[in-house]
Amino acid sequence: MPLARAGFGAEPSIVYSVTRFIILASLDNVAIGLVPPLYTPISEDLGVAESAIGLVTAASFLLTAGAAVGWAYVGRPDRPQAAPDDWHVALGGR
Repeated sequence: MPLARAGFGAEPSIVYSVTRFIILASLDNVAIGLVPPLYTPISEDLGVAESAIGLVTAASFLLTAGAAVGWAYVGRPDRPQAAPDDWHVALGGR
């Protein structure tokens, strides 16, 4: 039975997209919260300062955020489809 007929009032793809976004955002928050308590054991095992582990964590978060922005730009639906190897167009070039 379609979701609109079931009383949800939205297309299944919209409900699926919103649900997937909420689940992934929740998992992201869990992953972010798991790292700091592990700084001390990881730094002791590797023989480095906790600040070094924090620096690597911060760099990975920034890299992930940048990649998310890039993928959102490349995958936006209002953009004409470019060839897969046409990265200069995807990154704003002509």
